[in-house]
Amino acid sequence: MIMNQKKEILEKLAFIRRHKEFASFGVKEQEVSYNPCLSEEDIKGFEHKHCITLPDDYRTFISEIGNGGFGPGYGLLPLDKAIVDFKLRDKPNISLNEKFPYQDSWNEEWITSFNWNEGYPETEIVNAYISTAHIAG
Repeated sequence: MIMNQKKEILEKLAFIRRHKEFASFGVKEQEVSYNPCLSEEDIKGFEHKHCITLPDDYRTFISEIGNGGFGPGYGLLPLDKAIVDFKLRDKPNISLNEKFPYQDSWNEEWITSFNWNEGYPETEIVNAYISTAHIAG
């Protein structure tokens, strides 16, 4: 992230803080701030633990702007929470050092052919479908 991008992001955040009355409902409810930045040591530790190298722009964002905070929806998750599939009951980690498995749109065939008015699919089928293996990478 070049210095101009950082300056532009900080200016946009300042603008939002000054004009929250024009924001959508979700934004109005959020604090327009970011969590404390991560140190280079913290980032390298995360990369080593997960056998990955974060993109330069993202490294700069979490080390100079903030490690999660204000953003779309419920905001940007901190690095350590962004690797957890929080929608699943057991909160499994998403494998970051595997190649993302898809290049085209994907869905299991049974999703569109299943008669949802007659019940729900077997647990094993659903678990295979919602596995974090589909979002690795």
